[in-house]
Order: sequence, then C-alpha cells, then structure tokens
Amino acid sequence: MRSRYTAYACADTGHLIRTTHPASPHRQADVRAWADELRQYCAAVRFLGLKVDTSGEDGESGRVRFYARLSMDGRDVSFGEDSRFLRVEGRWLYVDGARWTPEVTPRA
Repeated sequence: MRSRYTAYACADTGHLIRTTHPASPHRQADVRAWADELRQYCAAVRFLGLKVDTSGEDGESGRVRFYARLSMDGRDVSFGEDSRFLRVEGRWLYVDGARWTPEVTPRA
C-alpha cells in the first residue's frame, strides 16, 4: 500500500498499473487512456500523508486498512479504505477497497 500511495504522489502510473490485479474493477483495457487519467488525477491532488491502520494476510489474500490525507483545489478529499490485495507470482496486486470514515481523523 505504501508503494502505491508513493506512486500516486509521484505520478508513477506504470507502478500503479503494474500493481493493479487483472480482476480489479479499476483496471482499464486501454492502458494509455488509463495512464492519462491517472496522471491527471495525480496532478490535481496534493498527497499529504498516509497512515496504515492495520494489515494482514491469509495465504494469497491480504488486506490493508489505511487513511490517506489528500487535498484538491484547497478542499479536503481525505479518505479511509480497507483494501484487498491478492498475491500473484510473489507480488501483491490491488484488487479493490471499501471506503470507511474514521470517528476521529487519524494523523497521517
């Protein structure tokens, strides 16, 4: 998760694409269009911090619960997510995640 957050912060679209599972609903068939969309998102967002709350694995499946502090156009667009990963050929790939709202905003 930390590597994906850093990739977003640095607009490393190649890493984001390579670490997205083929079955992810975020995956796009047109890789160039997807990379352009990711670049635009990365350019529009300020990445202010990441706090990993919990993480764990069970065989080839893993979960990471995190809170990402972000801003866009001066607005707070921070969010929490419980992310699901699958290990494929030794590499963890992002599948999907469910958003959550903390009772108290974590310091990231």
